[in-house]
Amino acid sequence: MSTVLKAIFRLCPAAKEHTAQRAKARNDVHYQSQLLPQLSLVSPGAGMNPLREQRYIDLYFDHIHPVTPMVNEDDFRRNLASGTRLDDSWLALLNTVYTLGSIASGSDSLHVQYYKQARAHLDLESLGSDNMESLQALCLLGGYYLHYRNSPNMAYAVLGAAHRVAIALGLHREPARSRSENVTKHVNHISRVETRRRTWWSLFCLDTWASMTLGRPTCGRWDSSTMDTLLPVPLFPDDYVAASLRASCLFCHICDRIQHRFAQPARLSAREAMAFDHELVEWHESLPDYLKNPANSPPRLTEAREFMRNRYLNARLVLTRSFLLYLAHDHILRRGATAISAVTEPSPDELALVNTCRSVAMEVIDAITLYWTPNRIHVWNSAWYLSQACMVPILSIAIDAHLRIVAREQQQQQQKQSQYPPPPPSLFTCNKPGTHTDANSSSNKLPRKQHLPTVLVRKPHKSPQALHRNALLDARLRSHPRYCRRLVRGCHRRPRRSRRRLRHPHALDGQQYRYVHVMRRAAVHSWAAVVVMAAAAAAAAMAG
Repeated sequence: MSTVLKAIFRLCPAAKEHTAQRAKARNDVHYQSQLLPQLSLVSPGAGMNPLREQRYIDLYFDHIHPVTPMVNEDDFRRNLASGTRLDDSWLALLNTVYTLGSIASGSDSLHVQYYKQARAHLDLESLGSDNMESLQALCLLGGYYLHYRNSPNMAYAVLGAAHRVAIALGLHREPARSRSENVTKHVNHISRVETRRRTWWSLFCLDTWASMTLGRPTCGRWDSSTMDTLLPVPLFPDDYVAASLRASCLFCHICDRIQHRFAQPARLSAREAMAFDHELVEWHESLPDYLKNPANSPPRLTEAREFMRNRYLNARLVLTRSFLLYLAHDHILRRGATAISAVTEPSPDELALVNTCRSVAMEVIDAITLYWTPNRIHVWNSAWYLSQACMVPILSIAIDAHLRIVAREQQQQQQKQSQYPPPPPSLFTCNKPGTHTDANSSSNKLPRKQHLPTVLVRKPHKSPQALHRNALLDARLRSHPRYCRRLVRGCHRRPRRSRRRLRHPHALDGQQYRYVHVMRRAAVHSWAAVVVMAAAAAAAAMAG
């Protein structure tokens, strides 16, 4: 997002000023509104409402759990009903569930209170405890709530700590199978193993999604040689949640490789981007119908399906948007009148990827507009991806406007050059360093100081009118020697008292000094007069 905004601001500086002014006004209003909640916050005991907290738990398992089913719902409700667990890990997880459930309910202030209570039970000591509830609380806070509070750096750090804790608990390795003949113990073992799998893969998905959102490398790439945890499996025939998590894991495998490629300094080639895009399209086509078609999806899977579609389209958008940024970057580096001729034309594959990016952005905007639900979790998620998609047409408009401005400037410059053609080769440029009028002349290869050691060089005018006037003067100098002498007498503008004796490495006297003195007066304004008078001085020396 920041890269796109920087490109837009560099292409359109006026947009940067307008955005800064609007942001300042919005921050002032936001600051004024933040002065009141300190007086209207609920009291610490106001959140302890059993009926309301039970509703928060239901909302969590309806809107958050289908996306990342790391918490075993049956065990969670059983522990809550018993009321016997008062350890820090359980209270941290319970208040985290209340936090996300209160957000789903639409509350504006209660989630802050539950978050403070959850954070009170999560300290450095909890990172060293081999407890599943503490790990799940860290995953939910770092994967959801801290992003909701606009604390991406803290969320990234918390997810990194959760990843280390998960490896310390051995979740990256598949546990040994149960050999117990007791059916109850065997079922409990399968349930615990599946909870470990779903917690590990939910953490893997949250880390990948956060890396795509922030544009940062993932905390740990999947390595099949050291990580052999199996994918989630359904516990019963209608376990759509497990199927959704399994599809998300396969999607995150592709996105993990894309993020790893983006982390490399070399530019992404069109061939690599098209290969990644083909993998994403194939993954989406392989999804079951209840994960693609809203009409065939169960109600509890609505959030998971919408999240999955938004992330799929956003992955394609981020992948192809890089070539739109490459196009903008190339034009920014070569701004000026010759920008169009200097920029290397993109290849057909790159243009195809740019068109794909624009079409995917349109699809994201249409899909979010058509299939949104009145829920804060869904609206928060959709608003982020909608802003990502809207940056593409804005950047495209900025690029097109910049190209039109550059084309108009180039056309104006061409018209000026056609109205005032460049002067022909003359004495004005014959003795400039780097130009050789005679290939066999050794004097042309000498530096400027060895040609005329005491001459002050006048910079030529850059306007077409001045170049045209100088060309006429050079032509008259070549054809009228008397006019050259008259021009030399008239071009000297320095006062008479400021003249100094010319220093020359050789002694001069008589007629030689008079010609060199005249040459010094002419050298201030015209190279052509300098060359003519130098030739006269040489002729006088030979005559003497």
